[in-house]
Parts: sequence; C-alpha cells; structure tokens
Amino acid sequence: MTKRKTRFINDNKRILIICEGDEEFDYIKHLKSIIPNWSNYDMTPKNAKGLDNIYSIYSYEFQQNNYDIIFVYCDTEMPPYEKYNKLKNNIEKNIYGKKVSKQLVFFANPCTMLIILSHFKKVKLTTNSKTQNSKIIQECTGVKDYDGSENKRKGIINKINPDNYIIMKNNLKDVSQDDSVIPSTNILNLFNNFDNKNKKWINSIISKTKSKN
Repeated sequence: MTKRKTRFINDNKRILIICEGDEEFDYIKHLKSIIPNWSNYDMTPKNAKGLDNIYSIYSYEFQQNNYDIIFVYCDTEMPPYEKYNKLKNNIEKNIYGKKVSKQLVFFANPCTMLIILSHFKKVKLTTNSKTQNSKIIQECTGVKDYDGSENKRKGIINKINPDNYIIMKNNLKDVSQDDSVIPSTNILNLFNNFDNKNKKWINSIISKTKSKN
C-alpha cells in the first residue's frame, strides 16, 4: 500500500480529476468554465493521454500529496474491460487498501461520447467506434465525420452550455450505473457533487478513502 504524508486539510479542498484522454479533458475543462458553481471548487483536470497511463499518474500525484482528493474519469472501453478493471483494482489494492473505486472512478460505457451527446439528445451508444458513431454525432451536433481531432472536438464542446447541461443530466438520470452494462455511466454522481454549494461531500469521500495504516 502506498504511504502518504499527512497534511492539514482546510475547507478549500484541492481536487484533481485525471481524465483518460482529450475528449474527457476538454469536456471537464469546459464544464468548469461554464457551470457557475463549479468555479467555487479548486479543481484541476489532467490529461492522462490514455487509459494505460492513469494509474501511474494517480500513484505519483497521491504520493506528492498536492491534492486532497483524486478522481478518475475514463471509458470502460469495450468488453471484457480488462484495462479498466485493472485500473480500479490497482487503485483499491495498491493505494487505499480498500474498496473505494465507486467513490473515485467515474466512467462512461462504452465511451464519453455517450455523455457529451446527451447534452443534445437521449442516446444509447453501443460502441466506442468514432466511425460507427459519426452519424449520430452529426445528427446531434452538426459536426461531420467526427474523428477526435482537435478542431472537431472543439466544434462539439463549444456547443455545450449551462442550458443543455441540465438536459444532459435529465437524459442520463435513468441510465444504468453498472459499469458492465452498455450503455452506462456514474458521472452524474460527480456532477451532482460539483453542483452542490455545500462542500461536505468531499470530506465524506476523504473519510471513506483514508488508508487503514
């Protein structure tokens, strides 16, 4: 289990969200800039540039003790979810020594485009293939031939605003939170916390994740 130096935790908790890749990073960064209450939090998104890189970044940032709480936002990818499950297991076994992934790891199955498109329409994506999803992406956003490039990511992200943020939450409220189900996501748990002006939820999660030693 990774040992961590203790540090006084004040009322303004420092929060890190390790995002799997460009889409997740752009999305969280954009929401932080447009959703009023999110600006009340000292929250930093970090781009891991791939699911394989998340655990090493998590472990490093945890040991540095620069943040009071570290979250993960990633895709499950497609079954059998080997890399995703390995990530959760490593965080629980090697860092905290207890089952804490439900409080710390936020996912989209099959991919984060499920959440992004929910700002515009209720969708049920069954694949993370950009090619196969390009038609519904165009229907929802007007962006043609989506390939994940920076200009096309911006073309979608810039259409997200506080009004369709509420639409997204309504569209996702009945979606499964079981990460083995397609489609599913637990992202509303994180978003609802950031929408909350009362920051006691952070203390609650921190208390649940404190190591046994």
